[in-house]
Amino acid sequence: MQTSLYDLTQAINDLKSRDDLELEIIKDTLDSLQDTRDQKLDNISNWIDDLQKDVDWDIKKAKEYQDDKKHKQNKIDSLKRYVSDVMTDAGISNLQTDNHKLGFGRLSYHVEVPDLTKLPVDYINSKTVYTANKAKIQADIKAGKEITGASLEGNRKLKIL
Repeated sequence: MQTSLYDLTQAINDLKSRDDLELEIIKDTLDSLQDTRDQKLDNISNWIDDLQKDVDWDIKKAKEYQDDKKHKQNKIDSLKRYVSDVMTDAGISNLQTDNHKLGFGRLSYHVEVPDLTKLPVDYINSKTVYTANKAKIQADIKAGKEITGASLEGNRKLKIL
């Protein structure tokens, strides 16, 4: 029969409040329940450790894949520039090979703005961003001030060492 951690904790608390049992019986029962609960908590902690290792590995691999993707994309862009330069220098606009058909698409344009400060004001967009000053809010709430739209929430993070 499996017993949940909640049931074990409840049984320990119930046993602690009993006055009708002999001290030796209470002690032995508490010890066995405590060991069972501690073992379950230890097993869950081991599971958390294993999951954290998996997450760390996933993060490392994701970064490696992103770096590899970026490297390959840079290589593609470089090779395309090279092929484009060779075709342009040779005056070739279209080329058919056994495996590929090379050619240029229609000419498109993009805007380059190397120095935003040199643009006239009519060509500059501005953006205003509002954020909460959480440090001030926390200090004022701790000082006893009531702030509409904000509250101070407690948070305890479990540490597994």
